[in-house]
Amino acid sequence: MLVTSASQRKLKRLRSPGQLALRLGNGLLRAATSRRTALLLMGLFLACLLLQALLPQQDAVPRLQYALWEARYPWLARLVDLLGLNRIASTWWFWGLGFALAGSLALSAGRRAVAMIRSGPSPRGSQIALGVVPSGESLGEVTAVLRHRGYAISGSQEGIMGHKGTLGSWGSLLFHGGLVLLFLGVLVSSATRFRGFVELASGQAFQESNGYLVERRGVLSPRGLDFSATVVEMGVAFWPDDTVKDIWAQVVVQDEESPVVEGMVRRNQSLRLQGTVLNLGSPFGAAALLRYIPSDGSGPLQGYVHFPAESPQNRFTIPGAGLGVEAELLGPWRQALEGTPSSSPPSLRLTLGGEGGAPAPHELGLGQSVAIAGGELAFDSLKPWALFMVSRDRGLAIMILGGTIALVGLALALFVFPRWISIRPAEGGWQVTGQTPWAVSSFQAEMRRIRVQIEGSKL
Repeated sequence: MLVTSASQRKLKRLRSPGQLALRLGNGLLRAATSRRTALLLMGLFLACLLLQALLPQQDAVPRLQYALWEARYPWLARLVDLLGLNRIASTWWFWGLGFALAGSLALSAGRRAVAMIRSGPSPRGSQIALGVVPSGESLGEVTAVLRHRGYAISGSQEGIMGHKGTLGSWGSLLFHGGLVLLFLGVLVSSATRFRGFVELASGQAFQESNGYLVERRGVLSPRGLDFSATVVEMGVAFWPDDTVKDIWAQVVVQDEESPVVEGMVRRNQSLRLQGTVLNLGSPFGAAALLRYIPSDGSGPLQGYVHFPAESPQNRFTIPGAGLGVEAELLGPWRQALEGTPSSSPPSLRLTLGGEGGAPAPHELGLGQSVAIAGGELAFDSLKPWALFMVSRDRGLAIMILGGTIALVGLALALFVFPRWISIRPAEGGWQVTGQTPWAVSSFQAEMRRIRVQIEGSKL
């Protein structure tokens, strides 16, 4: 076999480092933007989300609930912890998979966008040929037929090309672009979102430095939000069967990105600031304001003790007295919270446990006080409390934007049908062919009408 000098030069160019790198890059780009790669990555990502929903996550459930699950399924808990499936959202492979999927979709959409911007939407889909349509109509009259049907006309030496509904060709591109934004929003949300839960009663104030009962932070979420909230007033209403009818609170809130905002928030509703959302949840109860007066004449100490509505019991310690107290709320406390008159006020049953002494029970009515070792404990007032959630999510706006773009693109792709018709002169008439990616039957009916008009007959 003879190898010419031209062939040798061509082989050298193909074997040059630049050409090899270019071929390798093109191969990787085709693999990254292929449909199989996108489907594989999407399947793996959805599998991770499914595991995250089925298995309890350490950063998404209360510690006690997770500890109970570990005690109930010890072997499964050890396996899940070994594989890192109890903290999926904070693992490097989950983030890598998410960015790989977003990158694959973005490259595929970008590649199609560049091609469509350069040359416009190209004919694709099923091809329909009507053959040669016998007609004595001129080119201008045939063009008028297509324009009457809403087709945009582009001419050439070989004939004319009509197209309409090309906006539907951009629908798939918009859909993929929206999915990219949606996935990026999910990743940003998982990394930066924050949720903190705090119990507040009427008159209580909260600042970030006080700490939350439970926190849910993303891996990139800041440790402090510079957030404060004060409950000016709170009310609760009950149905006749003692179930909660409504809870409302007048609050004053401020975060680092907005001025002071005052407003009312009701149960399962939220008060939105520029960067933070304050939500009033369903859990509630009664908060007893207790005041302790030491016998040595030092200043009184006071604070709220919260009692959940489902089980109005709690434990607390009196500072400086060395006493652990078990308290139970008795009597018509729901009527007291609602402001309904009652024959007897609510009361507290206190079981005091001191050093070296047996627990001693005490009854403490609303507005009364009881002498305890080293001072006096008074039950001053009873107010409702509720569970508030402080949240911030930087990825929510991105997810909403991506979802909206994806829905618009899907609507365009499903309801705007791109169609192309090519008409070329042929012996004895015109050669008519059409092409559309879907809705072939309706397009065939339209082409038959166009044929009738080209032949010069009436519809």
